[in-house]
Amino acid sequence: MPEGTVAGAGAEARRKVEEGLRALYAWAARVKPGAVSAAVRRREALTLVDDLSAMVAAAAEPEVRAIQALIAKRAGRGEASVLARGLPQADRVGVAFANGTAANWCELDAGFRRAMCHAHLYVVPAVSAEAEATGKTLGDVIRACLIGYEVVARFARAFRWDHVVVHPHAYFSPVGAAAGVAALRGYDAESFASAVNAAATYAQCGPFDHATKGVLVENSWAGTGAELGLRAADLAACGAGGSYSAPFTVYADALGARVEPGALTDGLGAVWEIESGYHKLHSCCQYAHATVDALLGMLPKLPRPLDPDRIRAIEVATFEMAQHLEAVEPPTTLSARFSIPHAAAATLVYGHAGPEAFGAASLRRNDVAALRRKVNLSVLEPPMPPPNDRPSAVTVTFTDGDQVLGECLSARGGPDKPFSEDEILAKVAALADPTFPGFGKVARRIVTGGTELDRKPYRAVLAMLTGAQARAKPKAKARPAAKPKATAKAAPKAKVKAKARAKPAAKPRAKPKARPAAKKAPTRKAANSRRAKPARSGGRRAAARGKGRR
Repeated sequence: MPEGTVAGAGAEARRKVEEGLRALYAWAARVKPGAVSAAVRRREALTLVDDLSAMVAAAAEPEVRAIQALIAKRAGRGEASVLARGLPQADRVGVAFANGTAANWCELDAGFRRAMCHAHLYVVPAVSAEAEATGKTLGDVIRACLIGYEVVARFARAFRWDHVVVHPHAYFSPVGAAAGVAALRGYDAESFASAVNAAATYAQCGPFDHATKGVLVENSWAGTGAELGLRAADLAACGAGGSYSAPFTVYADALGARVEPGALTDGLGAVWEIESGYHKLHSCCQYAHATVDALLGMLPKLPRPLDPDRIRAIEVATFEMAQHLEAVEPPTTLSARFSIPHAAAATLVYGHAGPEAFGAASLRRNDVAALRRKVNLSVLEPPMPPPNDRPSAVTVTFTDGDQVLGECLSARGGPDKPFSEDEILAKVAALADPTFPGFGKVARRIVTGGTELDRKPYRAVLAMLTGAQARAKPKAKARPAAKPKATAKAAPKAKVKAKARAKPAAKPRAKPKARPAAKKAPTRKAANSRRAKPARSGGRRAAARGKGRR
């Protein structure tokens, strides 16, 4: 058991956790925009555009399109954008759910290497929707996402499970969403605590095996968490938030986590957890990435095109946790992304592990299916410490006895073997440009342009990314129309002209011959009531009549 770990429940463990939470929330409420270094800001901006592109990447999935259509149909006030073709508008809670569900559908969102969670996934959908709805800036979003990431990543480090039964997307996503929204709204320490502690009570009991079985509700847990986190932040503002005892009671007492209280505060303010994050180029669970990397390194040694009939076996020796990724006949695209047999077979056939290699068509290919049945999983001994704790060794044996071997101790994308910014930005463009041409170019500006765009409204930045015209709020649209009314000199002149020309018009009504026409004209009482109306509108009509007579 790691140093500082406290097993099971107990008064001392609870006290240490609550102390750590108080310090964490107080720090989160104090973080100012200037406290973020240029390097950390750049890392967050890169992760932000990466996850936004992951949302867009799911636009072609039929289930995602159906969910987005449902949200748009039932939408309340249109205050934020679903990141799909046409940018459907809905209320922020519906948008947070839709974008959160899409964000991890293709398993291309960023992850966190020090604990089992996708911290950024839990923060961005809610913060993005809230910022767009409330007129916050890109800089506000970057700061809020960093703080939300820090809080939920430390939750994931402080509460751990040796045998995972519940998926972290289910039990941590409300916490990340609430922390991000609380930071965006500028909550003080107690309000911040009230929101995040309440969110902990919204933990969902989503079974971990739903991913490997391909049960598609798993893809919605981050979306549901975004919705719940927003609600928790709202409740805190209403004085109906949570208690400091809640996180320990939920995660340790109810869900059986062992706790590491020190993880809540160690290095707080000196290091940022986002620097321990990883990015993905492979559209599958990160537990399969070392196997994919090993196979990609072997491809030059393998015949192309590959004939499945010539292969006798594909032996994959990998770490203990990855043994759960064993589905040979994955029923859905989700299950395929959590299947090492499919990841290995698809990589050999497609020559890559991008979204196409895990799409619906890949499940129907006979050559992929034939190779899946030849994959054998085993545990690679002995276990190794991080960053080599998720290794893979692959052996491809042909029917004639020849063998090709490959090995990867640590998949690319993590802090020890990071992708370059250019590689991630190329991925962002590849995922998003087919739906929103130019997305990748603007994403590069966001990342490499420093704080150039940080003062712009986030809504405007999204409009730049998606190529849409910035949609102003209804109030903002009304202001330009009101300007002519407020022009200082036009209204008084119009009143003078109206009075000057109204008097001559009244004389014909006094002549006897004009009486039939006078019936149609307004009575003196009506005329007086008209003059009682706002002078600007009456003045404009009179001025218009005067111009007509000229």
